[in-house]
Amino acid sequence: EVRKDGAGVRLEVTSNNDFLPLNEIKHKPVAYAATEESAKNYFMNGKSYDWDAIKAWYNIRNEFNDNYHERSIEYDVLAFEINNMSDKDVEELINSATAADYNHTIDVSSRKYTILADRYMLQMQGLRNGGSQAQLEILGYTGKEFENKYTRAVLIKNISDWLCDLPIDKNYIVNISYERSNFAQNDYDEEYCVDVYGDRVYTASIKTCENCFPYTSYPEDVISTYSMSYDAITVHPYSNYSEIQDNLLEDVCVTVKGMGISISEESKDFVVSQTVGYILGKVSDATYFGYAIESEVTSVLKDMVETEAKIQGINEVRDLSSAAHSMMLKGSSVHVSGLGNQSFYISELDYDDRRLVFNVAAYNKTHGTEYTIAQMKEEFQNNSGVFQDYNAWYGRYGDNEANSLEVDTAIKLGDEGFEKEEIRAMSAQEMEDYLLGN
Repeated sequence: EVRKDGAGVRLEVTSNNDFLPLNEIKHKPVAYAATEESAKNYFMNGKSYDWDAIKAWYNIRNEFNDNYHERSIEYDVLAFEINNMSDKDVEELINSATAADYNHTIDVSSRKYTILADRYMLQMQGLRNGGSQAQLEILGYTGKEFENKYTRAVLIKNISDWLCDLPIDKNYIVNISYERSNFAQNDYDEEYCVDVYGDRVYTASIKTCENCFPYTSYPEDVISTYSMSYDAITVHPYSNYSEIQDNLLEDVCVTVKGMGISISEESKDFVVSQTVGYILGKVSDATYFGYAIESEVTSVLKDMVETEAKIQGINEVRDLSSAAHSMMLKGSSVHVSGLGNQSFYISELDYDDRRLVFNVAAYNKTHGTEYTIAQMKEEFQNNSGVFQDYNAWYGRYGDNEANSLEVDTAIKLGDEGFEKEEIRAMSAQEMEDYLLGN
């Protein structure tokens, strides 16, 4: 039997056996096929998107637990089409990504959106790592346009990760906005920066509520009844360690400003001293203590725990920004904020090997070691004692010593004008072999 299924067709086998009915086969899938043309026709009406079809596609359930659909060209076609979508179209693509669960009892985020976001990110990584300028021009991208698309792709992937953690009883709606990056105004330094910077910082504002319909406009009193909460994911353009460091620390500064103390210091000191006094037997008024536990102490302890968690998070961000510098990281810095949630990290990270090789070589020269950049990357990923020692050294001496080593190397290579042409002509591996004496 052949039946229509999404943008393609599914081949099934059905058998009836009058003598051995337990051996009957009912609609067993054996193949699924779609073409680029059928996928385009399914998802689009001419040049516009068929959102009803896309919503229906999200809801097509994989009842047979097969993997035909995950390999389908539909994902490649729709993922590539995201490049042509406006921000509003992308909002619609994400907000449509709900599907009934297997019991048909509640809407959950469609697994198809997760696969779609992963496939799109892979396409964009392929263009970044292997795409030539000619390929980008064929797609209609200038350098900055590609960087803006890449920043939005990282956002789309992060929204997918966020939705995977969303409780099944929550509905959501996503709004995307962007602003120009401050760094885009600055002169770009060919030596230390990634080839081309984007100029957009993308933010997804996400509203969630329990058992309500986010598309509906509710009055304020109704919103409070539904316990609507707000989260935000901000993605900065792909850049090198310097801009990553600035973005992380800027976001931390914003977080610090938001660390308000809900109870006065005088009130906190009084309640805590009374509580400690009761525990030590110096306060006999159990009635007051019961009141304190129910009100002030609960707030104090909650405030102390939240503040401690935020401070710990801030320290972790400072460590991450330091590591970004010492390891010459490239990537998109991401800030996720929400009620009781602050996280900062580097997404789609990579290394500037041409700079890192001098950092590690300078560390080797000072400490009598022979680490390669591959070994130091492994130490970094494991957050080992070796990396912590290296990172601490770099924070104090690394820039100066690495720069001095690079100048000395340029002179030894016969580049007396300090233009570093000989260094630029060598790959990171060739330079590492030279510095290690291989």
